[in-house]
Amino acid sequence: MTERKIALFDVDNTIYNGYIIFPLAELQVKEGVISTDCLEQLQSDTQAYRLGKITYEIFARDAMRHWAIGLTGKSYLEVLTHTEAFLKGEGDNFFPYFNRVVHMLNEKKYDIYLVTAEPKFVAEAIKNIFPITDSAASEFEAVDGVFRGEAHVLDTGQEKNMAIQRLLGSRDTKDSIAFGDSVSDIDMLEKTTFPICIKRPNQASNQALRRYARSKGWEIVNPGSVDKKVRSLLDLT
Repeated sequence: MTERKIALFDVDNTIYNGYIIFPLAELQVKEGVISTDCLEQLQSDTQAYRLGKITYEIFARDAMRHWAIGLTGKSYLEVLTHTEAFLKGEGDNFFPYFNRVVHMLNEKKYDIYLVTAEPKFVAEAIKNIFPITDSAASEFEAVDGVFRGEAHVLDTGQEKNMAIQRLLGSRDTKDSIAFGDSVSDIDMLEKTTFPICIKRPNQASNQALRRYARSKGWEIVNPGSVDKKVRSLLDLT
């Protein structure tokens, strides 16, 4: 029996147009899941990143930890259910290519994994909407199904790399494909046969990734052209 192949996807700005944390956190405030103070802290983290005061990795770490604190005492299952309902209404914010590519990859016997700094409940919610195999994501600690305010964040390429190793073990990466948009995705992209850089204008982390991708001869593709590129790659596998 032929082993199934592997496809890895980052989430924010790769399959979703933007950062899921912000519209989701705004809705959580409206519905009393987190406080206004938590949202303001997340907005402050964002502002520091946009002004160039902190790197993307520091931004991801700080934002996830502040969000985890804001969810202290909340039920994981309730937050997951709330997140899934939110994302089902976000169809226009998922890049159209993603649904098409996921189905193409499934037909070609690929297992599909998300690799993201977003929390596990976001990755699990996406998995409940699209035919995804599994995910490596930031973990918000919970005891007896209740968040306790602590987080282990996939905020660096090294953290993502270790998470991928735990996820995939010793599986063969022949003909594997990965999709990412920032320098923190480099380790993930380097693990695969066909690394694809999703082009995002006016983003420093994406520009840095594109420079690296050009030096390696990797594909750099606009979101609107991803499915065409994947179709041509699958003809080679």
